[in-house]
Amino acid sequence: MTTPDTNAAIDYHSKIAVEFHGSYQRAANCLERGRVWKMLIDRYGRNAALAYDLGCGSGVLTCELAKRGIQTIGIDGSESMLQLAARTAAEQQISNISFVRHQQPLANPQMFSPADLVLSSCVIEYLPSVENALQDIETSCSG
Repeated sequence: MTTPDTNAAIDYHSKIAVEFHGSYQRAANCLERGRVWKMLIDRYGRNAALAYDLGCGSGVLTCELAKRGIQTIGIDGSESMLQLAARTAAEQQISNISFVRHQQPLANPQMFSPADLVLSSCVIEYLPSVENALQDIETSCSG
């Protein structure tokens, strides 16, 4: 199920996909966000076999998960972002990664296997209810 706000967020991020991806290489706030996420992935992903990146965008953090040997699935509602994410993974020769177009909240939780780690950066605030979004993630991704 999507809402007008969710659709607007997907449309907006589809339009800025290339610019968004580039910001992770040059914008101070994105570089810092990346540094913090890498630290968290190192801490909590040590024993993870399967991880989801909900709202994976251009795949920057999805690739960080996969580089650590974690089978990783990036999920995003924007086809433009997913194309960029797939290209990012291919450029880095990462093969333990896949991408799925799916909007939040996850409407079909049966299609997702339980994961050891779920990452979601800058997505939940676009959903109508943070509480419902967290419950949905727990139900869909943790089995």
